[in-house]
Amino acid sequence: MFYEIGVCVDTPYIVNDIADDCGYTTGTERKECGAEEAKAGGSYSYLKQFATSRLAGLYELFSRANTRLARNQNYLEGRELMENNGMNPSGSCYYNADWYYACEEMQELFRETANELADEYGAEHVDFKYVEENTRFTLDGGITYNGVWEASKWQINADGIFTGSFIDRNMAPPKGFVYCSTGYYWSGKGDLEGIRDQILSKRKNYSSRMYLMMSAGNVPAGSSLFFGPKYYDNSDSWQQGDTSKAAIAFLKNFGMRWNFDGSRFEFMFAGGAA
Repeated sequence: MFYEIGVCVDTPYIVNDIADDCGYTTGTERKECGAEEAKAGGSYSYLKQFATSRLAGLYELFSRANTRLARNQNYLEGRELMENNGMNPSGSCYYNADWYYACEEMQELFRETANELADEYGAEHVDFKYVEENTRFTLDGGITYNGVWEASKWQINADGIFTGSFIDRNMAPPKGFVYCSTGYYWSGKGDLEGIRDQILSKRKNYSSRMYLMMSAGNVPAGSSLFFGPKYYDNSDSWQQGDTSKAAIAFLKNFGMRWNFDGSRFEFMFAGGAA
């Protein structure tokens, strides 16, 4: 899955300009800097380091745009899903792993492109992990999907209806994982089955599928309904499979807590791609 980013930068020009400033030719042929240029700090080693720093800066900026676009698409999808089924999305939580993997696919493309440019122009490879851990955009989630999702989610729910923080931001969700919770009570009747139909219709080719929907009124403050045995039959087979175990493990990673008593509606999907 790919999505467009409204940024277009011709990255090779950066290294070309650096090389040209020191009398280099781009491509396979290169000239060595003269002695005067070397004394002035224009050595080839310096140019390589400088080029790497510029590639790292581009990776950081592209990643910032990519992660925020993916997170926004996740938010808009969740809002539309709930509004189409008669629920108010205000104060809700929605996470679709499809957007995590779409974001990661684009991130990997950025990394490959940066490495190819570094190889072509004789620069060192960027330490992408270091850039992600030391980004200047830390306050609004950094430049990873989970970090941006987390920062945006708790900012949106600043009224404290529920709070939480990823136990491990680097934990990847199971493919196909979808989770939503909101302060809404569903009696079991009505059109909320449309949520399940909409989710499952996009995952017809999954080799295994698990869809859970729970709702309860007057729920005490606490974590997800899926962690409370009293909300389901302990003999339910869904708890035993690898698919459900992976989904529950990732849900626990949210570290989520509802801070007030009240009604609750949650659904979760997990499955293995064919």
